[in-house]
Amino acid sequence: EIFDRCCARDDDDDDDKSDENDPAFVACASLLKTLHARSARMRRPIGPADLWLVADDRGLSLSSKNKGKNVPLLRWAPQCVPFRERAKLVLCASSSSHPNADRTPTTSSGDFISSSFFRSHDDDGTSAAAAQRRSRSSPSSSVQNKRKTSLRVRRGRVLEDGFAQISALSREELRGRLSVSFRDEFGRAEAGIDAGGLFKEFWTDLASSAFAPETGLFVGSTDGLLPNPDSDVIHGSCDHLQLFTFVGRVLGKALAEGITVQPKFNRCFLRFLLRGGRFDYLSLLDDLEAIDADLRKNLKFLAVYDGDPASLGLTFQVTVDRIGGTTTTFDLVPNGGSIQVTKENRLSYVQRVAKFHLVDRVAAQAASFVAGLGDALDVDLLHRFSEAELQVLISGNSRDPVDVDD
Repeated sequence: EIFDRCCARDDDDDDDKSDENDPAFVACASLLKTLHARSARMRRPIGPADLWLVADDRGLSLSSKNKGKNVPLLRWAPQCVPFRERAKLVLCASSSSHPNADRTPTTSSGDFISSSFFRSHDDDGTSAAAAQRRSRSSPSSSVQNKRKTSLRVRRGRVLEDGFAQISALSREELRGRLSVSFRDEFGRAEAGIDAGGLFKEFWTDLASSAFAPETGLFVGSTDGLLPNPDSDVIHGSCDHLQLFTFVGRVLGKALAEGITVQPKFNRCFLRFLLRGGRFDYLSLLDDLEAIDADLRKNLKFLAVYDGDPASLGLTFQVTVDRIGGTTTTFDLVPNGGSIQVTKENRLSYVQRVAKFHLVDRVAAQAASFVAGLGDALDVDLLHRFSEAELQVLISGNSRDPVDVDD
């Protein structure tokens, strides 16, 4: 019934809010999407992958007609459309102003870097100031969409030159065509014209460097990468947020162009991206296992502890180790050091500790990352996918078997 109703809707009528005003429809559609998302996360899914598909071409033809935008089926029941077709439609919608060849996702084959590493002031015009001057003197967006924005990159300084120039691009330039010319160590342009291959090479190398552990922006967990809560210590309280906006732009442009890159993100962070920059507070305690399994175990023990939690001497404060061997204490609530954990407030304490580690410590970094992501594509389009599907869009299907003999 949900599928039939979505297909019956006039997808060009943006003023029709009948679906939103029907509580039964909204509840059923939301439940179906929730079940699909939960099944995708389970080790033993609810059913086979094609359980959610509807063998009907009406939805696909409606989606194709409007290039994946404002289509009721993709908004309310995207799981009814095969993933590959959804990916084509959404990626087409995110980069319709400059279609390149094939945007179907394919299989992708120490010391921290300080912020000064990104500040280049050389004579070849690749500094941030030079890039900003070019940005201010660029044509209007209507003309820019018909032209390429050229990036000049030195082979040995892909990350620094990429940061300086991509951070200075306007949203219209970032979403438009970008061409790359590589320079040697003497600043001389390499022979060749960028027909797409040089751009893909540059963007793949750029993403690999930007998300590398030594850059200090992301840290690994048992389930993938998460924003580094100590990034402000490494890069400075202001610079680190600019860097997160930059890497958000890098990932967003890769998605828009159908370029698979290496990063594998934690499912909690993937869910944050799918929700348009909003954390899922209902699953925080389960998600905590990926970054600190012992802490999650202790919190679950506290939640069902038969004794008096007051005897444990806990307060609404947490102390964390930071880079450099220092420790910092944070209040979970105002004046938390004077509030004892008791049987009555222990569940609040458990949730606040989980929220602190997964949300509060990285909220500014995550918000800056999503802001950069939104500069390159419409973040709302990502709602059409599950966490596992979004990871496939980012880095390709790593589950494909490798034929060693071949």
